[in-house]
Amino acid sequence: MRRLHLKLFYLRTRVKREAQGVTARTLGVRPATMSHLEQGRSVPTIQMLHALCMHYDVSPSYLLDDDRPIEPQARDRWSERANLVAKGSWLEVQEG
Repeated sequence: MRRLHLKLFYLRTRVKREAQGVTARTLGVRPATMSHLEQGRSVPTIQMLHALCMHYDVSPSYLLDDDRPIEPQARDRWSERANLVAKGSWLEVQEG
């Protein structure tokens, strides 16, 4: 979660293009709370993480995975979470 604050700042300023106070009001928190999240001084609760994901239309995996780029990809969209399917080969292994 070393990059969580960078992703939150990017989403607010580049994707939503809204002021910090507007985001805070929308999420029902104080502007100082948003400031602390974006500066990396605090981490969101589970409820706050869910609200952030819905507000920015990103998955929790995108926000919490440091290996993912700052700019969200199509696979990182919250609205597309039901459309994800597993791809690949499956190998059946006997027990024991």
